[in-house]
Amino acid sequence: MFAHEFVRNAYLAGTFVALACGTAGWFVVLRAQIFAGDALSHVAFVGAIAAAVIGLDQVVGIFVLTLALALVYLGEHYVVDLLAGLALTETVRRQAPRAAPLVGAVSRVFQRLEVQAGSK
Repeated sequence: MFAHEFVRNAYLAGTFVALACGTAGWFVVLRAQIFAGDALSHVAFVGAIAAAVIGLDQVVGIFVLTLALALVYLGEHYVVDLLAGLALTETVRRQAPRAAPLVGAVSRVFQRLEVQAGSK
């Protein structure tokens, strides 16, 4: 299974997404902002689609529309939380290539284990 590069990439991306979402989710639940988080995710999706339609980078659309909703609808104190989440997301996105060697090593270990399990 880990012999395919797309599977390794999916596990790498999924690991970082799980870490980021787990951390952000903990804060959302702790501060009782579950519905605000849900609303922001829907707005972010619409922002990405709108940016793609007009030919901009989707990340720009996500940032602009989500920040606009946070400022107008949710209030100023949510903007700090939103910016912290965006900073965390951007950090994970930029660090993903550095984790590729580790993912390759883990993939090779799993391949050896699969071979050993299949030979018994």
